[in-house]
Amino acid sequence: MPVFQQIALQFPEKLELRLVLRDQHLELMDAHLTNGGRAIPVMLVINEKGEQIAKWGPRPAILQELLGGWKKEESDLFKVAEKLHHWYAKDQTRHTQEELSQVFRSLK
Repeated sequence: MPVFQQIALQFPEKLELRLVLRDQHLELMDAHLTNGGRAIPVMLVINEKGEQIAKWGPRPAILQELLGGWKKEESDLFKVAEKLHHWYAKDQTRHTQEELSQVFRSLK
């Protein structure tokens, strides 16, 4: 979430950040599931007409792939969460920033 906020702060004339709480908008969340789950955060880029023009999330693609493997290897979700947090700490949002940059560069 801090990365999303920083992007919006850098381009206030072009972007408006709106946060939607998952448990208060289940219909919206269910329209954007990740592998059948309500994973967050998910960023939706909506144009002036209310049309979705881009989507990102809930995590960088490389981590999503790793997470899928970890869940197959490990039944203890606390150990999976530990691996997840360790990866984020080591990455320091680098992959998130790179992927979000690609999303925004693709917008017209």
